Amino acid sequence: MLKINDLEKIFIGRFNIEDFKILPKGNEYSKELKGYKKIVLNKNYILAIKGNIDLDKLIKIRDFLAEFIEKDSLINFLVRKVEVLEREFINLSTINQFIVSTDLERDVLEKFFSTLENEFYYAFIKNDEVLINKGINPTFLKIIEGKLKKADKISFKYLNGEVFAIKNNFIAFILYSPKGYIDSFYKELIEVKLFLLMNVLIYLGEYSIDELTGFYSRKKLFMDIKHLKNKVGLMINIRNFNYINNVFGIDFGDKVLKEFANIMEELLKKNKGIYRITGDKFLILFNKVDESKKFFNILDRIMQSGINVFHDSTQEFITLKLSIQGVLIKKLTQQYIESAIVYLKRHRFNNKTIIDFEEEILPLLTQDLESLEIVQKAIAGERIFPAFQKILNLKEDNDYYYEALMRIKLGDTVYSPGQFLEIAKEKGLYPKLSNILLRRALNYASYLKKKVSINLEISDILRKDFINKIIRLTNTSNIPPENIVLEITEREYMGNYFEDVKKSIYKLKSIGFSIAIDDFGSGYSNFQYLTEIPIDIIKIDGSLIRNITSNEKQKYIVSSIVSMAKLLDIKTVAEFVSSEEIFEEVVKLDIDYAQGFYIDKPKFIEEILEEEKIPEIY
Repeated sequence: MLKINDLEKIFIGRFNIEDFKILPKGNEYSKELKGYKKIVLNKNYILAIKGNIDLDKLIKIRDFLAEFIEKDSLINFLVRKVEVLEREFINLSTINQFIVSTDLERDVLEKFFSTLENEFYYAFIKNDEVLINKGINPTFLKIIEGKLKKADKISFKYLNGEVFAIKNNFIAFILYSPKGYIDSFYKELIEVKLFLLMNVLIYLGEYSIDELTGFYSRKKLFMDIKHLKNKVGLMINIRNFNYINNVFGIDFGDKVLKEFANIMEELLKKNKGIYRITGDKFLILFNKVDESKKFFNILDRIMQSGINVFHDSTQEFITLKLSIQGVLIKKLTQQYIESAIVYLKRHRFNNKTIIDFEEEILPLLTQDLESLEIVQKAIAGERIFPAFQKILNLKEDNDYYYEALMRIKLGDTVYSPGQFLEIAKEKGLYPKLSNILLRRALNYASYLKKKVSINLEISDILRKDFINKIIRLTNTSNIPPENIVLEITEREYMGNYFEDVKKSIYKLKSIGFSIAIDDFGSGYSNFQYLTEIPIDIIKIDGSLIRNITSNEKQKYIVSSIVSMAKLLDIKTVAEFVSSEEIFEEVVKLDIDYAQGFYIDKPKFIEEILEEEKIPEIY
């Protein structure tokens, strides 16, 4: 805005009048202006002129200066608008930073309204609670709140200024300019900002609170732990909770979770740091380890004594004794919390009620990270190789075929699947391992002049390109499909994919491949496989074979499997034949084939070629 000195210079240049003054309004009664004619230019300025000036000239002077001042004010206001909009753009471009703020009132709101100029007073209200008040008299604020209950938007004069107030759903904003009116630009800006903020707050509510229990959510936990200091976390896991959902229904399961949450909340009245992190897992913040253990023991006793939950369908209370498990995490990070969830599911720790993450899970995590590095190096350098183990025919002398077992070779070190396969599957790297092994196993099989059995997961069978790929590889390796047995691990549950797997297996059978079910008798055993899928071989799981010399019940189970297989014209293989005693028992049980260290240890292709005097492939 132009200064008074600037206006005076313009006035002299335009009208050639020397004895005059341009003063802020309010000074018109000054003694210094005695004898001056005073003209109001606008609400801010007056012009004082001494001497005789005709009326027409005086009107021209007034109109010129008034118009000039008005245009200058408009330009100045437009510049301020641009500056405000620039600040708004910067503010909104960083909104993602305070959407995830852990302190909504202090961070989100202060930043959101920081672009307002200092000439304004303002207040922000949420659910009838004043969260911010910058300069508005509390009594006057109550009056404005009362007016907002009758209208969503109000504007009125107050003293020498103006009040603009607006309400949007559960939030309201009051803007007060004590020295003048509020331009429509600011009113529209506030209206837009309030609408945006309302949606941010709704989003934060959904983002931060678990709808079922009312506890904080997993996402909020991961936001909060970035700012937490000197806190320990106790993860609470309800064991076998799926059983409740499966037996009584999901709605009843939700009621159980609510009751469980209510009990925890009652025990932790002063503790606001309770989070639901998965369906049946919670995390609670404590200041000390001893506090967390004390709480767990109390909660465990309550759960063991039983809780009563009403079942809507039966119209009766059901008493449940919940088994709970705790994981103590002293250093709270997202990786540690997520790892605790994974390892509880994977390892279960059935004999432990409280598990120390740093002492019992962290070493497993470290080991898995090392295994993951091994897998990544193996894939990058294609260091996945088949080790071939003989499967001996017990009905014909000197007849056998091979199983191709996955191995990783890095330098002089050989890694077996138990050291890397689980983490590879978890990280989505298994298909890459499988592809390399399949290609090499089929390539080497053409030199062995024997049938070769290759392990497959259900996920392999379900891959769209799998059948075309294995046909292409057998053609490239010049090996007939009749010389390949595809072993499908029986530990994987086919579930909803059964029909798709069945269709693929029929296709593979029609091409000439033999089909085996691996690890039969463990995991997801399903005799439906035997009646609906064209199976040639079942491999009886090693957990049944290794104890047949000492466990009569297991021997009876194996005998029953063999009898059933014979009726269905399916060959049987005994896995884990590790001693002469087991071998002799397997023969007595009339099993068709035997596999294990007593028969042969897994060998790489080079060793087999040397032993059997087969020309080398290199």
